[in-house]
Amino acid sequence: MSRPAVLLLLAVSHVTALKLLASNDGDENNDWESDIQFSYKPFSGACNDGGGNIATTLKKNDGYGKDAALSSLVCDKAVAGDKDFAAYCADAAIKGKSNAQFDTILAEWIKVLVKAEEFKKCPHYYAKLATMSNAEMTKESKTKSGLILSFSIKMTDCTGAFYTEAATKGAASKDVFCYTTGGIAWAKNDPKVKNMDGEEFEIMATGTFSLLSLKEIASQTTTLQVLSTIDRAGSRCGATYIQNITLQGEWIQTVAGVPQIEIRAQPSVPKSEALQVKFEDEWKPANSKWEREEVRLATATKFSLKVHQVSILISADSHRIHESGMKTRRFANFLNVNFEGTSSLSGISIGGLLGRDSHEEAATAPADCDLKSLLSDNTPEPLLMLSQITL
Repeated sequence: MSRPAVLLLLAVSHVTALKLLASNDGDENNDWESDIQFSYKPFSGACNDGGGNIATTLKKNDGYGKDAALSSLVCDKAVAGDKDFAAYCADAAIKGKSNAQFDTILAEWIKVLVKAEEFKKCPHYYAKLATMSNAEMTKESKTKSGLILSFSIKMTDCTGAFYTEAATKGAASKDVFCYTTGGIAWAKNDPKVKNMDGEEFEIMATGTFSLLSLKEIASQTTTLQVLSTIDRAGSRCGATYIQNITLQGEWIQTVAGVPQIEIRAQPSVPKSEALQVKFEDEWKPANSKWEREEVRLATATKFSLKVHQVSILISADSHRIHESGMKTRRFANFLNVNFEGTSSLSGISIGGLLGRDSHEEAATAPADCDLKSLLSDNTPEPLLMLSQITL
């Protein structure tokens, strides 16, 4: 399976498989499955919180038999699913059994990989089993406390440690790498969003929200701010979608030479005419002739910019409007936005709904719209048109 571009997809979609990158010359033959909670691209060195301190280590408790070890809970087929249970928990290579514990399973896989000298596969098994362990821990405790949010692994012997804190960087090392949940966020058509901290919530409100905010940690200067107007298709309780986005911040000022760049999906026109861009005072079709170095692609339905290390691809799409669960002949145009390159940024904090800002307001539905009306499921088409991001 191939690795897709790192993306923020505002229409509903499931991320397909990501390739394992244990280092810059990572093993391209290993699939980093889409349900893995940890970023496929690691920090170099042992996990720490950015201040030189090691990430909070898992402590021995009812769920963990040893400090910094994987859960001692049993791999449950009902939670893991038939395919993953067979591939990771009950595989003949590790003499897996129906009552195997995650820490035991990992130990057995390490023996197999070390014996075969397949060290680059070790992060995959760490990440996959930690993800499965977190699912079992959540089921057992009904809480997200004590979940694994990062782990360090030594590639030369496949040894590692698990932490309850999402790491923000690693201590430079050619042999040790840090994988963290920080940087993975998504939305599904439930509608639910998962932000960088792994918190899942439903987007119910409309208005202007900060989707993404990049700030220099030292100076607190906003380098890139992505604001978005979220609206509903059709009625007050219709599906939410992205109507427009505004790019602001120091990087926009220095690279584009303007205070902000606006992109919108113009309503009541064919999808091929919907995507419009404004750098200064005038809205123009996206496929206009742009004599700007930061513009990398300009077609009727796609527009791409590169701002420092971050590449941004915006495209237009449309969605049939439903009223009271019934299809209408009207369509709502909306935006898809792909971000690539944020995982390589250093000294930058990430906020916004998909970062680490509060989502309480965005998750509050209008007073006269209940959950059922917002989630009308009388159609096979996805109702949510919000955002999915892998940073």
